[in-house]
Formats: sequence, structure tokens, C-alpha cells
Amino acid sequence: MADLDNDLHDLIFGAGPAQRFTQDSPILPEVWEKYFRKAPRPVDLLLNPHRRSSPGALRQELSERLDAEARFAEDSYLRSESKNWRFPPFRRARRSMVQNESYVVARLWLDELVRVALPLTKWWWEYVWRKPEREVLSRGYDLTEIRPNPKLAAEFAHAVEHPEGAKFSPDLLWLLRVVGRYAWEHQPPDSKEWIESQRMSRGTSSSEQNYILAALKFLEGVSLVRESP
Repeated sequence: MADLDNDLHDLIFGAGPAQRFTQDSPILPEVWEKYFRKAPRPVDLLLNPHRRSSPGALRQELSERLDAEARFAEDSYLRSESKNWRFPPFRRARRSMVQNESYVVARLWLDELVRVALPLTKWWWEYVWRKPEREVLSRGYDLTEIRPNPKLAAEFAHAVEHPEGAKFSPDLLWLLRVVGRYAWEHQPPDSKEWIESQRMSRGTSSSEQNYILAALKFLEGVSLVRESP
């Protein structure tokens, strides 16, 4: 993890060609840093509902989505020949979530943040995910199509290293880089071996392709919600 400690600031804030990917996500940089430094452990997050919603509605929506994600994660973990990098979901501590009149405080693992909470945000819908009918208006990507596909990983990795004219949004590329680095650090050895064997392009660094492929594995099967939860 020493190399990760050295790279963490550049990863989150961007460096070199990736400076244009400096994120405008609803999650503060210091929160992302907590996940990396505490990994793999959950982090307490303060979540504000949309103006047209309420803390109670947000808590209910989040709870229902977390339940569905837990079932998906457990099933995926049990079916996987190479155990998923995630901490076995059935061994996780009891969920912690409280609310007051203004916000919800939830203790979430990183996969729960990215796969469950972020899809509830306007940022996700406008800059990360692309609805088919909005293809012309957005440079996101339809995450329902995400698979740990080496060819797709090579395409994303090339866009990360050569952002000029990339067809993917900077926000999506930034998210893939951050999530991918975290996921890579926690892949089991046999899964890392598989990822390393899948390199498709000589035009981008092998490490960047490894991280992106780990991110695609991380995001596979992500469930989406209506646009205005």
C-alpha cells in the first residue's frame, strides 16, 4: 500500500493528463481518502436529501437499495469461483443509519457508496451514467452494460491517458480510476493474475488497464434508480 499512499493525492485530485479529471462529485476528497486509508472498512457519511425530498424518504430509499445490493453481493460472492474482492457481505456488521430533520448519517462501505448511494445523485445521472435516449446530450456511459471486458478496459484506459477528444465524460473516467485503484488493491491474488493476463492494448500502461478492468468488475451489475429519487 506504500505506492498507493504516494499516489493518493494525484489519484483523487488529478495529475498530468488526469488533471482535467479533478472531480466534481458530491463526495468530498477527504472522504475518498478515508476509504483508502481505512480500507476495507466502512465510513460514516452525512447525506443530504434532494430539495424535493426528505431525510425520511432518503433513508427509506437507501435502506431498500442497500438490502437489494446485499442480496446481490452475497449471491455474487457465493457463486464466484474467484472470491470477490469485497469483504464477505454476510460477515459485515449490522448496518448503521440515523436521521434528523435535515440529513441522514449512514455507515457505508465503498462499494455501497458507489453502487447504491451515488446513483441517487444528480451528478451520477448527468455526468456518469448515460441513458440511451440521452446519448447525444451526454458523454457518460450506460453502466448497465458494464462488464469486466478487457477490450472495454483498454478503451477506457486509453481515454484516461489521452483525454483530448475522449468520448467518455471526465467524471466517468475519474470515477473509474479511483474505484479501480481501490478495487485493485483488494483483489485476491488469483483475480489479479486473471486481470493481468487480459491486457489488450500496448498503447496504454499495463497498470492503468489493470485498474480499469478492476473497476469494471467492481461496477458489474450495478442497479440503477429513477432519476429523481
